[in-house]
Amino acid sequence: LEEARQSSSLLVATILTVAAMQIPNRDKSLRGAYDNFVTLMRASCLLRTRNLDDVRALCLGAFYLPSLSWALCSRAIRVATEMNLHKSSLQFARGGRQENYERVRLWYVLYVCDHQFALAYGRPPMMHDDAAIRNADKLLSSGLSTRGDRWLVAQVKLFRILAGAYFMYGCDPDLELSGQDFEMLQ
Repeated sequence: LEEARQSSSLLVATILTVAAMQIPNRDKSLRGAYDNFVTLMRASCLLRTRNLDDVRALCLGAFYLPSLSWALCSRAIRVATEMNLHKSSLQFARGGRQENYERVRLWYVLYVCDHQFALAYGRPPMMHDDAAIRNADKLLSSGLSTRGDRWLVAQVKLFRILAGAYFMYGCDPDLELSGQDFEMLQ
């Protein structure tokens, strides 16, 4: 616990908050953990030092704390971009190091997180279909990939398709599509 706290107290607070959500009679435990998480989250907005565990904390919070999902996801993307995670896939393609592998995986998690919380609510996603996203399959051929990476890449591909439809047709649920539109979507 001490090692995790040294890496990212925000990650520890996120994990404790999510864990508190799972226990019976959780009100007191959840309130304490959640308040601590929010306090650390607010304080982290002013800090310039970041690490991958901070980004992981924001992603976990986004998935498990729906009232904060949009804010946490957008914050995670900004932090990850400041850390140049968006450049990691090119570096990984050149040298396949473990450090870059972890950064690429986290960039893909952010892509999925962003698209899930944007498209489901009719918002445009912050992240775009760049070379890293188009070449997500390269992660699977690295020799470092796991079964979970196949699921992650499948999610990236799914959200690429959904984002393409969103940008082509917009977010109006009442828009009628023609037969030609359906052919294009297929």
